Amino acid sequence: MSRMTWTRLRKNAAEKLTRACALLSQRPAKQAVLATIVALAEVKLTTHLQDGRLDPKLIVSPIPEGDCLAQELLELIAQHAADHASHARPDSSPPFGDWVEEHGFSEMSIALLGSDADWQQLRAVAEIVASAIRTLSVRSK
Repeated sequence: MSRMTWTRLRKNAAEKLTRACALLSQRPAKQAVLATIVALAEVKLTTHLQDGRLDPKLIVSPIPEGDCLAQELLELIAQHAADHASHARPDSSPPFGDWVEEHGFSEMSIALLGSDADWQQLRAVAEIVASAIRTLSVRSK
């Protein structure tokens, strides 16, 4: 995991995504969504059981303070951890793919294809995001 600040992790993720598809920088809100999930895959996540409680404590380092998108994802992870502690058959992983889709991944892809991005660039972006989702899914179990 990283010793970098959250700001640096997210900036690095945005740069990585922009290298894959330069036109992504023309859609800063969508770039922020994707950069958030890619950066979150680099943070240290641990859970600790708390006496007398079913919901474990989620510890994150570095803390993405003030980042609403990261907080949404951390809430998904925390809810998943609580489900694992309180259900016999919890979901296999948090719904990260649904989260990305709810934040407009498909619409962004269509718009980028309409503005001269080629499918190889979009595939590269999708592979970066899919890798982050896989990493987060494994680490959230």
